[in-house]
Amino acid sequence: MTAYILDDPITMDKGRIGTNHYKGEAYFWNHEYRHYLRGPGCPPGVKESAYTTLVLAMRKRVHNEFLRLGLPLDGMSDDHETVIRYHRLITESKLSKEAK
Repeated sequence: MTAYILDDPITMDKGRIGTNHYKGEAYFWNHEYRHYLRGPGCPPGVKESAYTTLVLAMRKRVHNEFLRLGLPLDGMSDDHETVIRYHRLITESKLSKEAK
């Protein structure tokens, strides 16, 4: 028997995967892209809270873009990689601005 903490953000967000209510907490992506969507690591000079907010927003944007394009959320293709890399670049740009 598995016990779940009902107020755990990741557990709660798993039920939102595939909907417009997804918050960016739960993992939905193919294992191949794990390093891209876990976040680049909090750079020096950036508050951890700002970093977390930006990474969650990136995941949400990628999730919603996959839905919009009709791509399987856990799929792997050139289209998946293009979407992920695009949103990762936006996030890295925002992180570099936060560090200044």
